[in-house]
Amino acid sequence: MRAKALASALFLAPLVFSGASAALADGFDDKVKAARPILDAKSMSALFWSQQADCSANKNDLLRRQCEGVRNERKRRVASETYVVDVGAEALDIVADAKKMSVQVNLRSCLWCGSDGPVVIGKGAHKVDAGKVQAAVLGGASKTFKKSGMAQHWATYVATRLKAQMLVKVPVALDTFKAGAREGYKVDVVGYRLYDPCQGDVVAASPKSAKGPVVASACKDEPKYAGDPKVAKVPKIVHPDRLSPAQIKAAMKHALAQTRACYEAYGIEGMATFKMIIAGNGKLAKSEQLGDFKGTPTGICLDKAIEAVSFPKSKKKATPITYPIVLR
Repeated sequence: MRAKALASALFLAPLVFSGASAALADGFDDKVKAARPILDAKSMSALFWSQQADCSANKNDLLRRQCEGVRNERKRRVASETYVVDVGAEALDIVADAKKMSVQVNLRSCLWCGSDGPVVIGKGAHKVDAGKVQAAVLGGASKTFKKSGMAQHWATYVATRLKAQMLVKVPVALDTFKAGAREGYKVDVVGYRLYDPCQGDVVAASPKSAKGPVVASACKDEPKYAGDPKVAKVPKIVHPDRLSPAQIKAAMKHALAQTRACYEAYGIEGMATFKMIIAGNGKLAKSEQLGDFKGTPTGICLDKAIEAVSFPKSKKKATPITYPIVLR
């Protein structure tokens, strides 16, 4: 794995993220509020630069000492933070048992186990089967139903939309993972939450968690269970006439976490302004970047972050917005 040369930096934008300076409370919700968000575990790979940066190649004594100073300060800051990461579907195992009329859902300590790039996993007993990483199980739950059809319905329409968040800390000493052709990093998973984003219901959590974040778009395409209309009722979603500033701000939250990673990757200060048109289905119909980064590596990184944004649906066919992003 090749480390990227990153500078220790602070990101400031319309949404301001602060470090975990206050003492963490016992509940998962309080820990999340005090943690620093990372868009995804692939972006988290940048946090390991300070653990493996080699400054000895600098023959100039001043440059070498500057490199060591940046590296050591970056390592200290990274190790002092707690990060919250939204993990992907590869961290979930869903097994429906028709005979037992149950569904078992397991959450594995897999922050990023995709096919490309270094993996990021928690500590524990892991293995690789046919190039696929099977990380150690963090926790889970078993749900039992009165009818096998109800179990299959839940497994098909609810379990598959479950989301998970993990609270992690990066150890001071680099802890690597290697099995076969797969390699990557290990982190300390200090908490997790597995929840239904449609209802906010928590399936499993450590420490104890209240309801998870509710996203209206997660409730789509779930029919009622034919065998019992009282089961799996889906709340009727009334789409607003237009998107509110609060909805736009919430949708941009993950993108802003990614733009911070763009700054940490390239270390260039400046301002970008995005002119966007949001379609009624919540997708980004058009995006134009203006400002200091257009056409640069930082600008390309910012474009990718913005293109991944998904907004709530609205009755308005097109919503134009202008959104500034400051990196420094």
